[in-house]
Amino acid sequence: PCALVISTPVTIVSAVSAAARRGILIKGGVYLEAGRPLKHVCLEKTGTVPKGKPSLNNITLTSPVAKDRALLIAASLAAMSSHPVSRAIAEHFATENRSTLPVKNFKALPGSGTQGVIDGSLFFLTNLNWLTSRGAVAPDVTAAFEAAHSKGQTAVALSDMFGVVAVFAVADTLKNNSAQAISLMKKVGLTPWLLTGDNTRAAQAIAQSVGIDNVKAELLPEQKLEVIEKLESKAPTAMVGDGINDAPALSRARIG
Repeated sequence: PCALVISTPVTIVSAVSAAARRGILIKGGVYLEAGRPLKHVCLEKTGTVPKGKPSLNNITLTSPVAKDRALLIAASLAAMSSHPVSRAIAEHFATENRSTLPVKNFKALPGSGTQGVIDGSLFFLTNLNWLTSRGAVAPDVTAAFEAAHSKGQTAVALSDMFGVVAVFAVADTLKNNSAQAISLMKKVGLTPWLLTGDNTRAAQAIAQSVGIDNVKAELLPEQKLEVIEKLESKAPTAMVGDGINDAPALSRARIG
């Protein structure tokens, strides 16, 4: 019947329009229909459960370099990146009304951090996993990371070719409605997962505070993809994330 045929596109347009008024852009009707059988929702930690607007809490020096110099170099690298942790360092430095240094040969290290040449020297702003992959990490550096992780904070290290210069601890706050959103997911039969490249202790602290039972931490982009593929092979799965680290997982999930 004509009434039934016309009702389908009208329903889709109505639903897509209603979502758009709430700030949600849906690619088309197929994605609306694909939402019904979903069983798993994977959430990348940054900017989903917490606000994604962390602030710099502490700087631990692990070399003779002055704190002002360490912050200047770190902020110069951080200013080149859109990652929330980098933004926190860059924004903290901006409050001091100082100019950053020019960075040459800047490069993003997916899942690990960034690197670039400043004043003729190669510097890195990276996580602990990247440092460990390069060799042994000094006890004072490990202690600085563990101190941050025990508080649910994210830590990154500024290093050069000779070792770690300083460790920066960054903290984020939860969104007011995160726990409610997770509770609603569970009520409709969805299983929430927290996926993150951040350290396990910080990820578990965030997950526990909002009621997420399934946590996968310290993941590289390809490992996030592996988690999605494993879940998708068992039941329809959605992925929520942003940025270069989440692109493969967002593309592979039933809904991204």
